[in-house]
Amino acid sequence: MKNKEGISYIVIFCLVIALIVSFTKIHSLESNIRLLRNDHSGDIRSLEQQIANIHKEVDEKMKKHTSLFSDIGVAYGTEVKGNKGDVTFTVTPKTITDDMVLKITHDNQTVTMNKTADRKYSGTIAVDMFSYNPDFPLVTITSKGETKTEYLSDISLSVIWPDFLPSLIGNTVEDVATTRKYKDGKLPIRLIVETGYNPPNNETDVKFNDAYLLIEVNDKEVDRKDMNDEFNALTPESNITEFTLEDTYNVAKSDKLSISVVGHDELGFIHKLNIYGWVHPNENGVQPEPVPRVEYAGETIFDKDGNLLFSK
Repeated sequence: MKNKEGISYIVIFCLVIALIVSFTKIHSLESNIRLLRNDHSGDIRSLEQQIANIHKEVDEKMKKHTSLFSDIGVAYGTEVKGNKGDVTFTVTPKTITDDMVLKITHDNQTVTMNKTADRKYSGTIAVDMFSYNPDFPLVTITSKGETKTEYLSDISLSVIWPDFLPSLIGNTVEDVATTRKYKDGKLPIRLIVETGYNPPNNETDVKFNDAYLLIEVNDKEVDRKDMNDEFNALTPESNITEFTLEDTYNVAKSDKLSISVVGHDELGFIHKLNIYGWVHPNENGVQPEPVPRVEYAGETIFDKDGNLLFSK
């Protein structure tokens, strides 16, 4: 009887060992399967990207082949009249006839394009710098009684003011040991402000002739810090300066404090870029983070009378 029990224990022990070995093998196989799936997924993504690139290349070649033009170009003028800037469109037709007439339409305007000595046609339209216009310029060709049209889909003019005007840059580094120690309605602020501007994309020399930090509580000005010396020292090669803001402001618990860089450019437009915000912590003690570094995407622009022209 004891021998049978011993044999049973040995059998059970062997079964346990076999199960352990089996589970180990299963785990190893599952791991290998996961690795193979990951590798396979990577291969699939790679193939999908290659296919997408091929489709894109084919589309571009087909577009170029079926286009009426062998070359398309756009250039931005250097003068601004009112809220508009001149944009010159240039096309080179693949086929040119003596009676050919080309017109270009954009921003609710149509002008006749002039033929140049190098077989190109160009036309200039004064485009509103601040209006969002998703439409592509449209060229109409009339020749031998036949009319053809083509949208210049490679030219996007949805937001063009940065091609004519400078755009603000702003960022803050907060001294947490000082800032946000809110007590009895007073908020001490100590910020390292990194700010400056990008010149217009058309490389004209439009600058800011008045620049300052604007401190507001509930959108009402409570203070401003002159930054003209810092901005006047900027160059295209070194277009960012540093400024330390250290002060204390009266802010009620229900108030919102904001800090912005404001620049008045030489053409009379007023640029405003919010770079920092503070509100009292909520019931859970959560204080919103400061506004991160932003470029002109977060910039608002006003005319000299304070009327809003552009806001992202």
